[in-house]
Amino acid sequence: MDIKKLTTILLVFLACALHAQITAAGGAVFYVSGELAGYNNATTIINPTYNKRNDQVTIRALVCKSGTTEPEMEYTFITSRTLVDAKAGSGTGETNQFHWCCQLIYIEYLQTITANSGITFTPN
Repeated sequence: MDIKKLTTILLVFLACALHAQITAAGGAVFYVSGELAGYNNATTIINPTYNKRNDQVTIRALVCKSGTTEPEMEYTFITSRTLVDAKAGSGTGETNQFHWCCQLIYIEYLQTITANSGITFTPN
């Protein structure tokens, strides 16, 4: 197994352990990375990291097949710490609250994609 695949599996496992998942109901979920791509009943596992040097949060989103934690595609979204701080966290501990806030920001981003207008996103 190559190191990139092993790293991805490990990140998915850790993200699942922290419950950093977004589920979707209502049809295919669309993501934009150069072009529009849709995934049926996708679960999105996020792995946010904060870079103190540039005061930005990078959200690595792994789009997984329905009912699995096997990634089909990976997207990267960058936001500011200010936007993360503006959200109200949920859960116990700073890490869970950070993940919750990042999920809310990523959901807001997904909702800006017109093709997702009929989709209900739920942070977990």
